[in-house]
Amino acid sequence: MNKHAQVLEEFIKREDIYADYNLNINGVVLYSVIRRYIRVLYCGKVTETSNESSQISKKGIFINTLRSLWQLLKLFISNKRYKNFIYSFFRVDKINDLFIDKFTDPLIDYSDIKNSYIIFEHHKDGVHKVPRIHSEKVIFTDAIDVFATVYARFMAPLFMKKHKKELDKLWISLDKLLGNECKYNKMTISRLLIQYACLAKIYLRIFCKVHAKNIFAPARSTFLPLVYAAKKRQMISFELQHGILNSVGISFSGHVDENFTPDYFLSYGELVFPEYYGIPKERIINIGWPLPEYINNLKNEEVLKNAILIPSNPFTTKQTIAILCDLAKNNPNIDFYFRLHPLERIPKVLNDAMSIWKNIHIQDNSQNYTYVLSRFSMVMGDNSTTLDEAYSAGKKVGRFSYEGFVPMYINDDVKKNTWQIYDNESFKTFFSAENSHFKRLNIYSPFNPQLVNTLVNQGIF
Repeated sequence: MNKHAQVLEEFIKREDIYADYNLNINGVVLYSVIRRYIRVLYCGKVTETSNESSQISKKGIFINTLRSLWQLLKLFISNKRYKNFIYSFFRVDKINDLFIDKFTDPLIDYSDIKNSYIIFEHHKDGVHKVPRIHSEKVIFTDAIDVFATVYARFMAPLFMKKHKKELDKLWISLDKLLGNECKYNKMTISRLLIQYACLAKIYLRIFCKVHAKNIFAPARSTFLPLVYAAKKRQMISFELQHGILNSVGISFSGHVDENFTPDYFLSYGELVFPEYYGIPKERIINIGWPLPEYINNLKNEEVLKNAILIPSNPFTTKQTIAILCDLAKNNPNIDFYFRLHPLERIPKVLNDAMSIWKNIHIQDNSQNYTYVLSRFSMVMGDNSTTLDEAYSAGKKVGRFSYEGFVPMYINDDVKKNTWQIYDNESFKTFFSAENSHFKRLNIYSPFNPQLVNTLVNQGIF
């Protein structure tokens, strides 16, 4: 367990004591709305971890807001109905020359969802990537997001005055929870509460307009207001798995508030631990992982020789780069492809450290990871979902076991199929060894379209 997970685990214990899950306004528990914000704030402060901020395209937001308004206007003028509401992941991936949402787009194509659906897409840094698959069904959320943000800014002073009694109790609770280690901004939290309420009302209106029956979305933290609205509408909400957790998660773990918990969690394999995902085991349904099938239908490039893929973990980037530079120095004939997490920005000093070595390459992380993985026979790094996927793809996998890294395994099979890398010599053994005695692990199950069609067309069995 890394430092960030340890801090989060301890903080969740503090929440059990100090967080007030009974404090609500109109039935909405205040701490449930702001919990992820508070956790990120606290863990970032205590662990002293931060990434360089992304540059937001203001021009892009302005243009896309106008486009979004036009799309929403056409939606409300029309009388079209869409059974399935897709709230796509804000970060799309590139496969060849086309952008896709790896979670929702293959699911649409390989199931009956394609018969009746609409996609709402949030921007990434003010940009919507094109050309995008299913673009004719996509509506940008920019106008909704901008309105909710502006509305929250204007209404915050009135909100704080009207609900002073409840908010004063919230501030007392947060003071006890955070102690002297972390400071929060009352105005920011008030705006966040208003923004969530505003988004929930807007999407409830949209759900009613299009007569939606189901909602599918990955990454719970991105669509909490929609889950709340869907429950008001008595829709069925499906969360799509986003990574594999084998320890506490910042968006899932801890107290479960059913107002913000999807009805069902659709997993891609059996290795899902309910205690980390904040949902009862009986509401987790394994539908399999459709993306590999999608990738296999494409013409892939040849596998790179004498090359290793190293996916980054944002919490351990500095240590990973230190190891990477040392290995590159001692193994000049091997090419190391370092892949940043899509939300990660490397400080200049670390970039400069890698640029010294000609055999270190920054892999294009706009390309879909599953697609990129098909070009490599070896992968190594820290504990992450990217390594879990490599096992399923039959790759030779190495895990760092030095410079502060402590490997974590989701089961014994994974441990037996891993090479431990604890110095340059063990790396050379890993690189030169055959992978034939290691078996392909079924961490992700084959996609089951019949099961998805049952969920979509007949309700829950």
